Amino acid sequence: MQPGTRSQRVRARYAERRPVRIVCAVVFVLMTAIYFPWRLTIFNMDAPVLSTFFFLSEFIGFLLALCTIFLSWGMTARKAGAVPQGASVDVFVPTFREPVDVIRRTLEAAVAITYPHRTVVLDDGRRPEIQELAQSLGCVYLSRPQNIGAKAGNLNFGLSKSTSEFVMVFDADHIAQPNAIDGLLGYFDDPRVGLAQAPQDFYNLSAIQFVNAPNGALWHDQSYFYSIILPNADRFDGAICVGTSVIYRRSALDAIGGVPQDTVTEDLHTSLKMHKAGLATAYHPEPLAYGVGESILSDFYKVRLRWGHGNIHALRHENILFCRGLSLRQRLNYLLVGLGYLEGWQYLILYLIPVYSLLTGDPPFEITYANLAIIIAFPLASYILVQEFACGLGRFWVNEIFSMIRFPVALQASLAVVRNRIAWRPSSKLVDGRVEWAMMSPQLLVVGLSLAAILFAVSRVWEDPKLGGMLEVFTGSKEISSINWTSEFAAGYSIDLLLVAGFWAVLNIVRGILFVRKVVHSARNTHTDHRFHVPLILELPTTELGTQSVEVSQISLSFLQLKSGDYGGIQTGQITGQLYIPGETLTVALTSSLEGVGKFELSFASDKERNALESVLYSVEWHRNLFHSDAEFMTPLRYLARLTGLGKPNEVPVNWRPELVLSSDGKKELCYRNHGSKQPEGLLRFDVSGVGKPLPVPSALNLKASAS
Repeated sequence: MQPGTRSQRVRARYAERRPVRIVCAVVFVLMTAIYFPWRLTIFNMDAPVLSTFFFLSEFIGFLLALCTIFLSWGMTARKAGAVPQGASVDVFVPTFREPVDVIRRTLEAAVAITYPHRTVVLDDGRRPEIQELAQSLGCVYLSRPQNIGAKAGNLNFGLSKSTSEFVMVFDADHIAQPNAIDGLLGYFDDPRVGLAQAPQDFYNLSAIQFVNAPNGALWHDQSYFYSIILPNADRFDGAICVGTSVIYRRSALDAIGGVPQDTVTEDLHTSLKMHKAGLATAYHPEPLAYGVGESILSDFYKVRLRWGHGNIHALRHENILFCRGLSLRQRLNYLLVGLGYLEGWQYLILYLIPVYSLLTGDPPFEITYANLAIIIAFPLASYILVQEFACGLGRFWVNEIFSMIRFPVALQASLAVVRNRIAWRPSSKLVDGRVEWAMMSPQLLVVGLSLAAILFAVSRVWEDPKLGGMLEVFTGSKEISSINWTSEFAAGYSIDLLLVAGFWAVLNIVRGILFVRKVVHSARNTHTDHRFHVPLILELPTTELGTQSVEVSQISLSFLQLKSGDYGGIQTGQITGQLYIPGETLTVALTSSLEGVGKFELSFASDKERNALESVLYSVEWHRNLFHSDAEFMTPLRYLARLTGLGKPNEVPVNWRPELVLSSDGKKELCYRNHGSKQPEGLLRFDVSGVGKPLPVPSALNLKASAS
């Protein structure tokens, strides 16, 4: 892994592959210019509806590929100005029914932001316990008499009670980092900027949207959006608002009449109205807060439906095609955001066409060997070319699994073209590990229909077997050189049809199985008290060796797991040990867990020590940067280059491992040594001098690389 921030690494990869992407774009456009006119010549006129739908699915794929190319064409690195001193800033935390512990962490982090500000709780739940919590932390508590306009109405109510020059918004589950205001406020040195936005990120890595590589690298289904699309849109003031980790200029909100309440996505709608008013937006490519990702399908679908429906509704409400005030590129940028939801219809067609063909014996095009080879080769070549624009943030099976997860929501969201505002349905913000089988019914139906169609087609072919040429080629009874490439396959049920349509049906079954596996895996690794994969050091008594230092591989406020192989000779039952965390040593009590060897229930001698560990774990930035880098999937062309010896060799990743060293005063302290690449070198120490206790502590630490 290269040194630098994640956005710097993405920009480096992006710049390095720019010539390749230009060639890929030209080849893709030329290829499709030849392919689609040819496709019109091989319609199966005996099944015109089926052929039309299959062609439509291919054309949608072409449109989405063009969207990818446009949205990824050129990246900018906007420079923030100096952070202005003395600006008045209010930090708004709108809340409704989120768990009290979740809100508490959010408020503690918001209060601990280093830039002078006022933290304001906007409570639509009107709960006395939230009022008490807010007041105990020194926050301003506001609650309106009626919940009109959902989150947008709540924010407008807060604005009516605020006179600050800037307003920053965090959702009630988002734990801000201490530099959150400093990270964005410098962008407002440009008087045209009405809002500055940072990416949305999450700390519970077991959430549905995450894919976790064995080496700790992370990918989630919005990585491409935040790492590629928004930095590209920022070139022409096209970055959109996502509603959290955002700072608004108060005068800009006043200029557009406040936060829009006409749709359920006040965020995109706000940026759209600002752009129409001639204001600019700015995008900061590094996360400044970490929230709770959806861990159950019902929450995932609630959020994605709200985003999708609200985005399309906002585009329709603002007459995106013909409104005034937008540049051509801004207009296209918003339009393509809406077109992305065509993905749901594309995949629905691709799921059902092989089922239909297997049940009726009708192919979706005139099947010859030549036609079949081209039909298979075109999407494969398109995928290879378009993957270059994902800049290592996409992979075939990962994309297929998440397309299957999203397709029911995309179908519903697209109805916003004709349907007005839907009800605001907040997610639970709970870290919950349930498997909701009923929510998987659309995908399970695809699997069931595909399997039933295969069995039905097999029974029909069994009754009247027509071998066809494909089976003869596969069995070696017919030479490839003797194939008539333009001869059309026999009509009706045949082994040829079964092999072709059955292949796509099996592919859809595999997609469904991997989808179920992904959901079940996320549920099994999700716990109400979230378990962080943060390596720490624990000293424990052993049966023979006295005190032994062991590495912690997973920890929460109630659970601890030792690194595999590190627990030989450790006492079982109830034991007391010393847990070393950045800047502090805690005395903890462990009780052997029923979950297995090396796993313990964790408790503390006092709330002070529990709060210290909570502060370390939920200060996400420091351990995210050290142990969970952004994933980079190998693009097909880069992989080919590596195989042929033309590509760069694999980089040795940074691998920080914990160890105990003696400080200048002779006390043991937790440090991290890099056992991977040589950069950065040395020992990583935590400087905690002068840092107070309000959450989050480690985010305020200075990570220093010193000579080992």
